[in-house]
Amino acid sequence: MVNSILLISSLGRVTGSLSILGSLSIMYMIISDRRRKLVQPFHRLMLLMSIFDVLHSVAIVVSTAAAPKESNVEGAIGNSYTCDIQGFFMVLGLAVPLYNSCLNTFFVLTIRYNVSSQQFRKFELVLDAIAILIPLSMASYFTARGYTVPTHIGLCSPDVETALWAIQSLLFFCFIICIVSMVCICWTVISQATKMEKYTNYSTKRNTSLRSSRVNDDKNRTIQQALFYTIAFILTYAFPIAAIFYRIGPKGAEMAPLAIRILFIIFYPLQGFWNFVFYVRPGVQYVIERSPDMSYLRATLEVILYPESTVSRRRKSGRRRSARRRRSSILRSTNRVTAASDPASSLFESNDSSFKEIFTKGLDDCTNSNEVGGVAVSVADLDVQIQQDAKIAEVEIMEEDIEESKLQLQPKIKPRRLSLVHIASVLCEDDYKYLDVPYNPDV
Repeated sequence: MVNSILLISSLGRVTGSLSILGSLSIMYMIISDRRRKLVQPFHRLMLLMSIFDVLHSVAIVVSTAAAPKESNVEGAIGNSYTCDIQGFFMVLGLAVPLYNSCLNTFFVLTIRYNVSSQQFRKFELVLDAIAILIPLSMASYFTARGYTVPTHIGLCSPDVETALWAIQSLLFFCFIICIVSMVCICWTVISQATKMEKYTNYSTKRNTSLRSSRVNDDKNRTIQQALFYTIAFILTYAFPIAAIFYRIGPKGAEMAPLAIRILFIIFYPLQGFWNFVFYVRPGVQYVIERSPDMSYLRATLEVILYPESTVSRRRKSGRRRSARRRRSSILRSTNRVTAASDPASSLFESNDSSFKEIFTKGLDDCTNSNEVGGVAVSVADLDVQIQQDAKIAEVEIMEEDIEESKLQLQPKIKPRRLSLVHIASVLCEDDYKYLDVPYNPDV
């Protein structure tokens, strides 16, 4: 009995320390880049979840030291007050699975129903209240009623049937939300990939293989990330649910088997560590792709210490690229106009030797027109034509800007689904994931 408690408490200190380091790293990365990250719901939820995970993991690392001396627990040096404090933070740690459920809800609303970050703010306050107030009220009630006692895993926590039923129900509820949300995400990804493949088949055959491979890569990337979240949640909370079930199940055992207790203390404190792995994973992949010779450890340190190094460029729509190209053409036209009016200008360049010869001699030598390639060309006519082209381009840009403003003012006409690449970016936390970009199967 004593040896098993020592083994379990030692394992809990190790895994709890890993969780603390992971959560503190997440908090540092978010706070150090707060101007960019705290405007996004995902990072706000991750920050709050990491704060509660640190409090919960510290209570686990304290382990048997918080138990009263008279409890005959190996390593106990505390009293009834320290035991109550540890039990309070153990129950308060239920905010971590609740915030995990909030993240899953965010993923479903963003991916399945195309809810923007501004719209999610309405849900976020409610989710924050649920994730904080329910564990806080449960911890306060259990502590006030004196339900906290040293348990068979060396931690002070509620060990009354009523408290165990409440904790198990809450964990099972979060478990169901995780499974349902990940199934919903995977279903959306697969259906979206199927639509994009059909579009690729009916579209032009140019670059068809490239598009198909990109669709498959985005689909596999998204499903893989979703499965990682699901597997981590199952490993973290399956064993606590099983241990509680042994206590309040039909048989009503005094304690769970030793194997269940060991797996419980190994995986239950690791939620912060899993969060850290998934949080830095996209950034580490980005750094490795940019510098293939870099080791994973060095890439991880770069992502932690320099979060801005993983900022990726936002994908731009075809309309903005067209506007940019048209503005560049205006600039080139203006340069040509300037060079045509000023022969000494270095901005005007032509591959035709006849034009170079004309402008080197000056306007005095070409008063009316010159033969260029057998065609009579007037400098004044060329100037007028280029100015007209520039004015036409400016008018077209103004019309495009007016059309864009009208489209932005059209209220709430939104696509039902995001494109597959944006679905992947939501789970992988890319910078452009919160843009309300319309569905475009050719992205």
